[in-house]
Amino acid sequence: MALPDHLQGLLEPESYPHPCTHIELIETHISWVLLTGEYAYKLKKPVRFNFVDFSTLELRSHFCREEVRCNRAFAPDLYIGVAAVCRRSGGVQVLADAAPEPDEYLELAVRMRQFDPAFGLDRLLERGALAEDALDAFGGDLAERHALLPVHRGTPDEVPVRMFGPVEDNFEEIGGTALAQKYQGAVTRALVSARQTAEALRPLFDARMTGGAVRECHGDLHLANLALIGDTVTAFDCLEFNENLRWIDTISDVAFLFMDCHFRDETALAYRFLDGYLGRSGDYQGVRLLPYFAAYRSVVRAKVAALRWVQAPDAEGERRFAAHIDWADRWLARPPGRLVLTCGLSGSGKSYLAARLLARMPAIRLRSDVARKTLAGFGVLESSGSGIDTGLYDAKKSDETFDHLLETAGALILAGEHVIVDATFIEKSRRDRFVALAEGLGSRAVILHCQAPIPTLETRLDVRAAKGADPSEADVAVLRWQQERFEPPTAEEPVLPVNTAEPMEDSRVRELAARLVSDQPLI
Repeated sequence: MALPDHLQGLLEPESYPHPCTHIELIETHISWVLLTGEYAYKLKKPVRFNFVDFSTLELRSHFCREEVRCNRAFAPDLYIGVAAVCRRSGGVQVLADAAPEPDEYLELAVRMRQFDPAFGLDRLLERGALAEDALDAFGGDLAERHALLPVHRGTPDEVPVRMFGPVEDNFEEIGGTALAQKYQGAVTRALVSARQTAEALRPLFDARMTGGAVRECHGDLHLANLALIGDTVTAFDCLEFNENLRWIDTISDVAFLFMDCHFRDETALAYRFLDGYLGRSGDYQGVRLLPYFAAYRSVVRAKVAALRWVQAPDAEGERRFAAHIDWADRWLARPPGRLVLTCGLSGSGKSYLAARLLARMPAIRLRSDVARKTLAGFGVLESSGSGIDTGLYDAKKSDETFDHLLETAGALILAGEHVIVDATFIEKSRRDRFVALAEGLGSRAVILHCQAPIPTLETRLDVRAAKGADPSEADVAVLRWQQERFEPPTAEEPVLPVNTAEPMEDSRVRELAARLVSDQPLI
């Protein structure tokens, strides 16, 4: 859809209230974006789909204002306000700071500070310039932003509409296209699997709806809507036009970027981003919904491809549609994943090793220190002031923590995820429960026994405490207490000793990761 005749003047530099010498027009299925150098202007297309209605000037103007409001929660420095596109002296003029009456303007546009499109994360990835750790910090930043967003505390009666409704709507929208008929088998399998998964997870959906997990999120969080601005990854272009697609479970927001990285075969990016998010949010309840929401997000991309294909049929659009439907179909049919337990005294390098392995297996890491804090209502980096074997670390709290980790690990393994449970596991009875869980699910558990000299452990604990950036509260006194109670893994357990006294080369981490997900014997 070309820029309408009455807006063609926007392609001329003299139409803008600031100097510009070159105008670049970018088109999506629902908008036009004009890049002018210092500023970018985004206009809504006069389109109407099941999920968006921009068919009138009044609606387009409303959603321009909504776009500015919603995006300021994620990129406050980028979104300046709205600008009016008016007819002046026989031409078209952009009024950046005026607010004309509705009958005096042709369109409203979202006005943004322009950044170099080459630093969009999708563009960086395409040219091999996106570092593997690019999304680690962004995951933590997103968790903090999610925690500040408005909350919708609904009732279980809302789950079919708010949680399942968007999934069903996606398939309905796709079903009206010729592409859906051509790929009917994969579309039907994905829909059936999604419904079965949703039904199995219904109690958790109910808990999330009533527990405050539904918030006014970004809604369209994928690599093309992230940019490296300075040295910070910034999310922009959140979904303003349909509140049902924006007021969502926070894990649905996470799942879009997770899926997008996965789909592009960038699994290290996907799991490092997720680990950053979970390490700050501690949302181990919600991560059980990740496989479901990841499949949903792939179907969203299939729908977008189908809608673009309807507007302009081409082989690439069909390829994207088929690939995303196939991904969702295969994703929901994965066999059980593997379980890895870390084991060892505090400071023995368990978390360091787990953080490096999760990108290579790949796996979801569940940290006992994070779970313990969040279950008790503490911030992940907040000190609980607890003593040894008291407060947050007494027997009851420890049992609750490991029960939570066991339940979460089981759900994820069954959904096809490899899981690393990052804990000391100094008690054999706790290790036995997790090993039995994996075996009961038709999978395999491996215990990584991390070992280093005691002086090395003491030094590491002192350094970590001085930094104050780790959820663990263990110190040398805790280390002494652990030494007295540690029950080292025996030969009867599925144990793999790991010497963590020296830094591990990346090649060794890759070799270990491959071994953990293979069927080869441990010894």
